[in-house]
Amino acid sequence: MGEADDQTIDYAVIGGGIGGVYSAWRLKQAMPDKRVALFEYSDRIGGKLFSVALPGMPHVYSELGGMRYIPATQPLVTFLVERELELPVKDFPMGSPPPVGNTRNFVYFRRTHFYNEQLDDSDVVPYRLDWIEQGKSPNDLTSYVLDLLVPEYEKLDFDEWFDVTAFGKYLWEWGYWNLLYRVLSPDAYSFLRDGVGYDTNVANGNAVNLMFTAGDTSGEDHYKTLVHGYESLPRVLADQYRDNLQGEVHMNTRLASISKDGGSYRLDFEKTTTTGYVTNGSGEYHHEQAEHVILALPRRSIELIDWEPKQTDSFLKKNLGSVLMQTAFKLFLGYPTPWWKALSLEAGRSLTDMPIRQTYYFGTEGAQPNSEEVDNLNSLLMASYNDLATVPFWKGLERGAKFTGDPDNPWLNGKSPTLAGAITPT
Repeated sequence: MGEADDQTIDYAVIGGGIGGVYSAWRLKQAMPDKRVALFEYSDRIGGKLFSVALPGMPHVYSELGGMRYIPATQPLVTFLVERELELPVKDFPMGSPPPVGNTRNFVYFRRTHFYNEQLDDSDVVPYRLDWIEQGKSPNDLTSYVLDLLVPEYEKLDFDEWFDVTAFGKYLWEWGYWNLLYRVLSPDAYSFLRDGVGYDTNVANGNAVNLMFTAGDTSGEDHYKTLVHGYESLPRVLADQYRDNLQGEVHMNTRLASISKDGGSYRLDFEKTTTTGYVTNGSGEYHHEQAEHVILALPRRSIELIDWEPKQTDSFLKKNLGSVLMQTAFKLFLGYPTPWWKALSLEAGRSLTDMPIRQTYYFGTEGAQPNSEEVDNLNSLLMASYNDLATVPFWKGLERGAKFTGDPDNPWLNGKSPTLAGAITPT
C-alpha cells in the first residue's frame, strides 16, 4: 500500500452515479470549507443514467438506464432539474398531454391482438377474470387492490404507510406478489403483470414500495425528460461540484476496503483502467483517511468491499440482504424514417407478453427542439424493454462484438451495428 495524503477527507463519497454526485454536490454546497471527495470506479460519471446517441441522430438519445420523471409525483427531481439547475426539458413520448397518449397502441397478449384502449374490455382481453375483476384494466386492478387493502391511502403520508396492516401483518412485511395472490385470481395477476409491462412492478419486493409503481398503464401521467439526455443530470451536477464548488473528483478509483483507524476511517483504493466501457483493476493501491464515508453504491458493489461490519452488524446484514437485484434489458434500433406513424403509432408504447414485452416509439431527429436538421427523419425505436423473466431470452442470443466504445466500433463510425451491438443491458 502507498502512503496516504496528510489531509484527512471530511466526507468521502463513493460512487459517481446520480446518488453519489448529488450527495457530494449537496454536501459541498452546505459546507464549502469542508474537504469533500467523490470517488468513481470507472471513467464515466452517471452510473445507471447512460444516454447514447446513435449515428445520424445526435439529439435523440437511447436511454440505457433511467429515462424520465413525473413532475406530479417526483417533486424533488422536478425542483432539482427545473428550478435549481434549470436544465432544458421536453415531454417524454408517453402519457399526456395529447398527442402523446397511447390509446391506439397495440397489445398482443396470449396470441390475441387488440388496442391499449381495450384493456378494460373483458370481452376482448384473453384472461378468465372473476366477476369483480371484469371490466378492469391493469391500472384499474391496481386501484382495486389499493382501495381494498388501504381504503384511505390517498390521505396517508409516507410514514403512515408503515403502520398499515393486511391479513395480520404490517404491509411492509408482505412481498407484493404474495399479497396480490391473496386478493386477485391467478388470471388477474397474470393480466396485471402483462399489462403493466414490468415483471418488477408485481414482483415480491416490499409491498409498500411497489403499490406506488405498479399502475403504469393509464397513459394519464405527464412524463418529462431532459433535452440533452437523462445522463446530463449527473454530469451537470458533477461539473458544478468540481468547477464551481471546488469539490474533488477522483475517477478510475475502486474502494477495496474500509477499516476503522482511530477516530476516522482508512479507505484503501485500487487504481483502475477503463477501455471501451470495460473497467479492470491495476494492482496499484493507495489509502486515504476520512471522517465520514457515504457509500452511494448498489448492493453488489457494497458486497465486494472488504468491510468488517458486513459480517458483524446485524442491522446492516439484514437490510443489505433485503435489496433485490433485478435485471432489466433494452434494445434500441434506428431507422431512416418513423415507419410506425403510418400505423397511427405516434408515441407511447405497445405491449406484449412475448419476450419483447414493451416497444416505445421515440423521437425523430428533425423534430427535436435543439436540432438544426428539420428534414432529418432518422428516428429511434426502443424495440424491447423487459426485465426479470424475459432477460435470459435475450442473453441467449448474444453473439459477435459488444458495444465497446472503440473508435472502430460500428456504433461510433456510422456503420450499421450488429444485433449484439444493439443489445444493451440497463
